[in-house]
Amino acid sequence: MSALDKLSQKRQRFCREYIKHFNATKAAADAGYSKKTANQQGPRLLVNVGIQNALSELIQARNERLETDADWVLARLREEVDADVSEILNDDGQLVDPEEWPMTWKRMISSIKVTTRTDDDGNVTVTREIKKNENPRRLELIGKHVDVKAFQDRIAVEGEISLADRMKAADKRIADKKKNNDSGN
Repeated sequence: MSALDKLSQKRQRFCREYIKHFNATKAAADAGYSKKTANQQGPRLLVNVGIQNALSELIQARNERLETDADWVLARLREEVDADVSEILNDDGQLVDPEEWPMTWKRMISSIKVTTRTDDDGNVTVTREIKKNENPRRLELIGKHVDVKAFQDRIAVEGEISLADRMKAADKRIADKKKNNDSGN
């Protein structure tokens, strides 16, 4: 029996909604929890161990279906970082036919604006303006879904530091500072 199957229907819906956008409040509301309390219910549901296990299973299953993982995201980012503009230019510095571009460049460019100008003497100048798309932002979003730690906004630190430990550390800093001041005189 999967972790998802162990949950109530409402909690299963919450899990399925949550992995769409990783917004606990929206997932709670979409799963049928009160819209008035969804901002409290969503985060509360996320700390439930059963829900955490079900979310892990759902995310893993989706990653396997899509054949997408952290390695895939990082490989795509590396391709874009390593892309050399000379791959899409001919020897004269003009753009080659986009059909001949490497796939990396085809994915990175969202549009090409071609402007033709003719001066008073009849000379024609053709200018091409290339606009890159926002692949890195899309890759970041994908990376958050497949748990690429490089895209993590916050890193959770587990463990507790007691008040007594914090006070001892503060006392040590004060003593060290006093010692440094005394030795400097």
